[in-house]
Amino acid sequence: MKIYTILISASIALTILLIAIPQLTATVFVNNKKEKIPTDWLSAIILKFEKPIEKQSYSIPTGTKVIKITGNNNYLFGYSTMNISANNQHPKISSFELDHLLFTTNKDTLLVKIKEGYFNPSIALELSSNTNNIVLNNIGIVKLLPTDKPSLELAIENKSDIILSGEHQFSLKNITVKDRSTLTLTHCIVPNIDMKIYNSMVYVDPLNAIDSLRASLIGKSNIKRQKQTSNYVDNNFESLQLEKEKQQMYVNIYPTGNLSYYNLNK
Repeated sequence: MKIYTILISASIALTILLIAIPQLTATVFVNNKKEKIPTDWLSAIILKFEKPIEKQSYSIPTGTKVIKITGNNNYLFGYSTMNISANNQHPKISSFELDHLLFTTNKDTLLVKIKEGYFNPSIALELSSNTNNIVLNNIGIVKLLPTDKPSLELAIENKSDIILSGEHQFSLKNITVKDRSTLTLTHCIVPNIDMKIYNSMVYVDPLNAIDSLRASLIGKSNIKRQKQTSNYVDNNFESLQLEKEKQQMYVNIYPTGNLSYYNLNK
């Protein structure tokens, strides 16, 4: 009975100690995510001996014209990110979780498969001018962040859920959304977007400036202007705030095709 009492008391004391000093569970407190300066001496010690996680890279084969990324539509909370930029010298795919991906090639196509049982990792695509087509297959929820340099065609298919966040001007020749997929446009400040929508849904939130969004609706498809932003949209882009001072956010949508499901007011 005495041993039992001692064990219970020790467990309670340990629990109180861990709650009072969370650093004992390897939790660190820093001033912000960018600088990561520890705010207490225990956090400083943990950071000093903590092994940094290194980003790993996969070199994109020469001659790759198409990159198809296939997921399993698994996501836990929030979203993963996919940065797209130009790099003609050393095109590559980088991630802190590169081991979650399988790479194979088929002629001029690089096939990237997210392994079963894993959630979508955040990745960065640095592409050469040879690559002109990105296919996102059965992926959700992913925030796509293209820069102004790559000139690409984008296909979103097979129940994918994508947030296209321009943040800056970008060059996407054409966008295809199909197979019951969902696309949300936000922070896109561009003159024109050409889009084909096959049995899918496109949302346009208030934080866009698009002169001409031409949308061809095929099957049970729709494109809706939203009054509020998505829960997954970050409204604190400094670049966007600067743009908002220069111009009012607006989108001119020009739908064609099957307009049975098209209604901007809903």
